[in-house]
Amino acid sequence: MRRTHIIGMDTHCQTTDIAVMAASGPLKRRERCPTTIPEILKVIESVPRPREVVFEEGPLADWLLRSLSGHADQVVACNPRRNRLIAKDSDKDDPIDAEKLALLYRGGYVTPVHHAASLERVVLKRHVEL
Repeated sequence: MRRTHIIGMDTHCQTTDIAVMAASGPLKRRERCPTTIPEILKVIESVPRPREVVFEEGPLADWLLRSLSGHADQVVACNPRRNRLIAKDSDKDDPIDAEKLALLYRGGYVTPVHHAASLERVVLKRHVEL
């Protein structure tokens, strides 16, 4: 049995809802913090290692992936289209979304989205895209 802690995040431009759960147990805690790296890191670093962070792909995903990668054992941006279970379940709000994303990750039901390893590569791809 893994002793990993899973941190699910539902991130928006103003606030981030965070749900922390053990890999084999119930929800340990929920928090809401401003969407800034120092505030998010404060919550992440309060969770004992090993810890894994999961959030959905979106406009802030690349920034979060680069900023949080050294502070968790694994950081995953996942495909939101595959996570329709979150939207189709009975209740829907940001704290519940963060918890259900952590549950989906724990069950192995999320599909990671590839992000380029270097910032230079991202800038080049965006330049070519334009």
